[in-house]
Amino acid sequence: MSGSFVSAVVNETAWTVPLQLPGTIYIDAHGWQHSAISELLNRLVRFDPNSGIAVCGDWLAGARFEGAFRSGFAAAENILRQVGILSNDSIKER
Repeated sequence: MSGSFVSAVVNETAWTVPLQLPGTIYIDAHGWQHSAISELLNRLVRFDPNSGIAVCGDWLAGARFEGAFRSGFAAAENILRQVGILSNDSIKER
């Protein structure tokens, strides 16, 4: 993957995270050529509220970077809601 793509992802992450990020020492990205899945599950995350365990990944949400991001974001929302940091009212319907 090109360095400009990786830099763009880092820059987008930096403005969404309310923390001062340290400088980058090494950066790389890997495109997984076998990411195509035979059956899309159309579910962003699997979450068990009893254990607090979330399972996420591109294999759930579309086998692309966007699917992995959306799945991870949904997992974080579930976990934050579980521990009381995020309310159902604060999440917009997707």
